[in-house]
Amino acid sequence: MKDDKDHIKKNINLESLPKKQVYVVPENYFNELPTIIQTRVVQPEPSSSPILSWSNALRFALPVLTLIMMLVYFGTRINNDDLNVEAMLDDVPTEELVAFLTESDITTEDLLSLIDINELDLDGMLQEDIRLINEDDWDEIMEEYSDLENEI
Repeated sequence: MKDDKDHIKKNINLESLPKKQVYVVPENYFNELPTIIQTRVVQPEPSSSPILSWSNALRFALPVLTLIMMLVYFGTRINNDDLNVEAMLDDVPTEELVAFLTESDITTEDLLSLIDINELDLDGMLQEDIRLINEDDWDEIMEEYSDLENEI
């Protein structure tokens, strides 16, 4: 293990260091520097084109056109996608709906509170043929949904 005395700071005297000229400056460099800079700087010629050039027009028109295209695309898409909940529910099998309602915490009272009685066509419902369930149909339903028997 090294001794801590090896790491003692030594005072360096800058005056005692040898002075070397590291960089060499060519003769008359600073006298000629302004003319060298002026020759390298090229002043742009004033353009004779109108203030609104094609590049400026595209720079401002392209975002506006993109925004318009997005609004048209999403606007037509929203209008075409009329949400028909009944048609969507018709696509879902009855067994899956029953399984969902069974596994969820939705109560019968919650479902009935969602129905607006004023919007129902009660007269049309009364005129429909209502088929009563006989004993055999009831037994089949109970066998199919035996896990719900306790809840009914």
